[in-house]
Amino acid sequence: MRTPRGSGSASKIRRGFRRGDIEYLCDLMVDVIKGRRKPGEVREDVIALRREFDKIEYGFQSVEEALKHIQRLL
Repeated sequence: MRTPRGSGSASKIRRGFRRGDIEYLCDLMVDVIKGRRKPGEVREDVIALRREFDKIEYGFQSVEEALKHIQRLL
């Protein structure tokens, strides 16, 4: 099984997940843990949710953007 990238809490916050989104994600995990759904079934729901958050909300979009910000601070 592959380990998903960007699956930590900090990654979710940077991408703009709100409380309800994280609760929904947790519900999906609980469904798998308790055997109510198979991982493959939940995978599609997780992929759909992740597609809604394809942009970094709290951070820089590129190295160039970060460098411009640093130059303004200096």
